[in-house]
Amino acid sequence: VAAPKIPKEVIKEVVAADIISKNIFTVGPNDTLNYVIRLFADKKISGSPVLKGNNLVGIITESDVVNFMESKDLLTGERAGLKTLSEIKVQDIMHKSPVFIHEYAKLSEIAAVMEKHDITRLPVLNDRRELAGIVTRSDVMRGVSKEMLFKMLQKREIEKTKIETAIDEIFEIVEKKGSINSNEIRKRLSIPEDKIEEWGKILERHGLIELFYPPIGKPYFRKKMK
Repeated sequence: VAAPKIPKEVIKEVVAADIISKNIFTVGPNDTLNYVIRLFADKKISGSPVLKGNNLVGIITESDVVNFMESKDLLTGERAGLKTLSEIKVQDIMHKSPVFIHEYAKLSEIAAVMEKHDITRLPVLNDRRELAGIVTRSDVMRGVSKEMLFKMLQKREIEKTKIETAIDEIFEIVEKKGSINSNEIRKRLSIPEDKIEEWGKILERHGLIELFYPPIGKPYFRKKMK
């Protein structure tokens, strides 16, 4: 009996459009800082794209707000220059040349841009240069898991659920522990030793973790330092 054909969607390479978060909260350039602070608190987010119509014109983050509130330009002691949160606009403090990626950018490209600019989220634009969504480091991690799944299915090496669960658990363990020996990961997850190091190298290649090889013993998986 002939082996079943692998669906085309399984063979393709994972790109930004496959992993983006589309349920995002945006703000406008004329929205007030007071509104942004409430939005971030209510929605438990730390950044928003700034849209003018359908076009991306900036990015504002929690750090931008905090840094601005601590600066001398806000709530100064000078009565003539006094400003309130309801008077300051997003366009006054947003990043006006936001870094972004195209919806067909590969995982390696996304990770490289994040590392180059030391950021953890990126706006994703479509062919019309409209905002299609946001991709985060966690989304990239899930994309790596998905891409590994595609390759594994092509080789018929392991079932889908085990790959998805294992790669997510490895990343979560490293994020929580900061540094952990690969042998300890093997004991926790009951994964073959060769697979652990192979998957670790893939995660490292995508900028999600770092591998450290001591002179003696098994390699360590380390949390990626910002």
